[in-house]
Amino acid sequence: MRICFFCKSPTGIHLKEHRLSLCPTCYPSWVEDQVAKTIKRFKMFVPQEKILLAVSGGKDSLSLWQILTRLGYVVHAFYISLGIKEENYSDISKEKCLIMAQKLSLPLHIVDLQKESGYNLNQVSKAYYKTCSACGVIKRYFMNQITLKENYSVVATGHNLDDEVSTLFGNVLRWDETYLNRQYPVIPPKAGLAKKVKPLIFLSEKQVALYALTSEIDYIRHECPYSTHASSLRYKENLHQLESYNAGTLRFFLTNFLNFRKKQIKEQEEKKEIKEVALYLCSSCQQLSTSKMCKYCSIMQKVAQRAKKNGG
Repeated sequence: MRICFFCKSPTGIHLKEHRLSLCPTCYPSWVEDQVAKTIKRFKMFVPQEKILLAVSGGKDSLSLWQILTRLGYVVHAFYISLGIKEENYSDISKEKCLIMAQKLSLPLHIVDLQKESGYNLNQVSKAYYKTCSACGVIKRYFMNQITLKENYSVVATGHNLDDEVSTLFGNVLRWDETYLNRQYPVIPPKAGLAKKVKPLIFLSEKQVALYALTSEIDYIRHECPYSTHASSLRYKENLHQLESYNAGTLRFFLTNFLNFRKKQIKEQEEKKEIKEVALYLCSSCQQLSTSKMCKYCSIMQKVAQRAKKNGG
């Protein structure tokens, strides 16, 4: 029988890639310590900074909210209700976020897509076939709005190791240099846009799920109905198979990539080769964008055109 590394009590929790056994009581503290080390390693933020966390009602974002709070940071959360009717997904996920906000006694900003734009994600999906991509654009758009309005200096997201490696894997398969050159745990602030950070990147999906369970966090258990055909899920399946053969493969892959990126960034800074991306004011909403019309307004324009074509 395995025993906990810290308190020596019997346990069934074994982290193979770390060669470490922990009991359910000690495990949450170990996770919180790992996140603290990641924040320090990448200089993500300090306690004085105003942090906004994107929450979805899932295990990752709600766990991160609790972890950062326990580490002494004051973190307000942002939730966008997308109006997903299937399996009452939006209603249930919003309820989970409200429960956590009450548990932590912290503010939760809620944006309703239907009220803000006149459309929900179901309607968006019929006009824009890359639903997951559109969803990401919508979330970033309203997060940027709130960071500007409420003066948040940092936006945190709950991307875990599996998320980050599947994204990296997909970008490598496509050899998408634009995204490869942008992928990093910290995206620096630029005019009008807050710094973006990912404190969970060295914790696997299973490790975060275990944290949620051992910390009694109430989260939505089923995946978004629109994510079932996402290529990232297929990448994860293959990556999980590699991880099962050789524990630590995903962490090794990501760590070596990040070491390369760190060196690349340093060389670019020394040679002053880092170029600022040109920003414009969107011709429709006046929000900062890398194009004359921001991606959000472009998507909503397509949705409106389809609605008009179909008579509403």
